[in-house]
Parts: sequence; structure tokens; C-alpha cells
Amino acid sequence: MRHLGNVVAAAVLGMALLLGSGNSAQAEEPVVPDPTPTPTQPATTESPDPVATTKPVTKRPTAQAVNRRRITIGINAKANGVFVRGEKFWVRGRVYSAANRPVGHKKLTLYAYVGARIKKLAVVRTKANGTYAYAVRPTYTTGFKALIGTLKSPKVKAVRTTAPRTLAQRASELGFALGAPAAGAVTRGTYTYRRYTHGMLVQTGTRTWLVRGDFRSEYLKVGGTPGRLGVPSVDEMCGLKEGACIQRFAGGAIYRNARAKDRVTHAFGARNYANLAATALSQVGYREPSPRKSKYSKWMKRTGPADAWCGYFASWVSAASGHGTAVVKAKSYASMVRAERKRGRTTKQPAIGRLAYTGYFRKGVASHVGIVVKYDATHVWTVEGNVSSGGGMKHPRGVHVVKRTRSWVVFYANPRF
Repeated sequence: MRHLGNVVAAAVLGMALLLGSGNSAQAEEPVVPDPTPTPTQPATTESPDPVATTKPVTKRPTAQAVNRRRITIGINAKANGVFVRGEKFWVRGRVYSAANRPVGHKKLTLYAYVGARIKKLAVVRTKANGTYAYAVRPTYTTGFKALIGTLKSPKVKAVRTTAPRTLAQRASELGFALGAPAAGAVTRGTYTYRRYTHGMLVQTGTRTWLVRGDFRSEYLKVGGTPGRLGVPSVDEMCGLKEGACIQRFAGGAIYRNARAKDRVTHAFGARNYANLAATALSQVGYREPSPRKSKYSKWMKRTGPADAWCGYFASWVSAASGHGTAVVKAKSYASMVRAERKRGRTTKQPAIGRLAYTGYFRKGVASHVGIVVKYDATHVWTVEGNVSSGGGMKHPRGVHVVKRTRSWVVFYANPRF
């Protein structure tokens, strides 16, 4: 894991239509109540004549019996739910057959509604016990419905609120994701936290945030709530490039990408800048398969022999962390420098997550760029693309942390969040 930096970041993706982050996560046995009562078994009758020779006659299933084929749906552990901006919740339920048995391994399509507008949210598959779940972090009051062919679930709604969200409230809603309490609630100064077998909740003021899975493991590794990352600022946000997720804390960010060289990374830093640093660190160790054919070059669709990709890497990190074009996206290094100066966000001072434009070939002339992840009075450490392990030009090139003398940095640039 990479550990570097200074104070936090926070990136919140607004929903394109409705989602700030959505990533499938199969839930355990749902506790969502079925929206329809269970009908009785089809009635059967036999001949009233005890000596009759005819066989018993079974009535055909009634319409009510056929209608037992159904999909239940709910928000977390309730039929409907509430949330505050930055909270993650699960749309979850179960599929039943006409014989009132759970239907496993079946594809199910989820739709989301914002007012009269509808959007296909995801296609998920039921588990063996018929349950399904999909995690989202929406921005607006949103409705949901599940469909399998012509079979539809009831419509449920998650209502955005500004009311307080206590630790006890979220614990009652997220028991399926948290597991059993591992200890009692602990209050320290302005926050209260409680650990569970599969996660933890941290209440700060009127908000309570969830930390679970790899995020909890990394968080506790660097000190948890009293550590440099501090208290969480939002729940994890997923649906980023390569299926990645990111979570913001008061003093930094944690980034998880199963396809990255380093699966889970963190960075200390201010606001959204730490998001860039943590995402950049996850790529350290990547090697281009052949000159100018890196995945960052392919993303930019510039793989010619003259297409240096240090700038493409920095732009990719911006997009992959959920910040779109906060870093200039340009087809060449020269046009990137021109656009950066035109933005007017340059400075002479380093900071975590800032871009460092260096004089690679000679001082005073910007010819290379990296993302700052550490600095002191004389040196700056940057994550750079299109360099060898020592920061040089030998092949194979890739992504590395490079220590450079600060006097070689021509200027720094603040991403535009």
C-alpha cells in the first residue's frame, strides 16, 4: 500500500441523472418485508363418493396462485428509505416463483426514477437464495423498480433529507451490511464511533458515515478516527473507472481499484487533491506493454511515436478519481502547458495533489509533469507516467514515484474542481 500526503479530499460525483456512485454489491439474506401477502396453496378436491372408482380431481391453479410469482424490493432494511447527500444505501429484495420458492441465478433489471424521468440503473443476478442487491449513492430523491421480463416489483422511494442521521438510525438500517456489534459505542470529542463485524459507523455532528470492507481495513491500518485521515466525510463512492471506489475523510482519501497495481491506496491531503494523489499512487508499478502503447495513451487515443504520455497519465488520474477534467485533458504536452497557463491556476508552491511541471531537459522550460504526493524544503516526490523506475527515459517505461529537486520545478498547477 502507498502511504503519503497531508489533508483531505473529497470527491463527490453528482449523479448523471441520479447517481453519484453506483456499484453492485450482492447482499446477504434480505430483511425487506414482502410487499404482497403469501397466497394460499391451490385447493384440491376428491370425489365425495367413498366407493367411486374415478381418480381424485385436482383443480387448476387459480389466478391468485399464479400471481404468487413476484419480486420484493426495499431500501436497506425497509420498504422505503431516507438518506442525506453522501450516504450509500442498497436497493435489495428477493424473487419468488409461482410455487412461492426463491428464484436463484436470475437476471433482474433495476430502474431508477427522478420525477417523471426513468433510467436503467443496472442488471444484477439473484443469488442462490433468490436475493439481489445493488448499492447506490444518489443525489436526489429517487424511486426504484425491479423487472424480470413482464414481472415487476412495486415501486419504492428513497427520499433525500436534511434531518439528523444518528448512529443508531443507520445501524438499524444497515444491519445486513454491518453484521453484529463488536463493541459498544465510543465517544471522543466531537465524534462517536462503533465497530461491527463487517464495518464501522462514525457519527460527526448530525451525520453518520459508513466505513466497510477494504476501506475499513486501510482506515484502521493508518490509525482510524484518531489517525491522520480523521473522521469520514462521506460514504464510499463507487462506479469509477475500472470499477474503482473512493472515500473521503477529513484528512485524506482512500482509493480501491481491484485492477490497479496496488489494490488499496491512501493519501493525506486537502479536499479533492487527496483523491488525485491516492488514485495516482494506485498506478505505481504499471509498465507500458510497448513504447507509446500505455493504457493512458489508448484512453487518450494518442499512440503515435511522438505522443509522450506523462500528461495523458495525469489527465487519466483526474477522470479515474471522479473529477472529470479537473486536470487539463490535451492531445499533446505543449497544448497542455498552454491550457494550464491560460487557466491561471499556477503557483510556485507545492501541495499534495497539485501538478508539478518540471524542466526535465533543462531548468526553466517545462517538459514533463507529475502529481505531487510528498514534499519537503528541498525536494518534491511526484507520481509520474512515461518514466523508468529512476525517473529517466529508459524502456520499459511506466508509472513511478520520483524524487526531484524543487529547483527543477518550473511551476505547480491547481486542478480545477
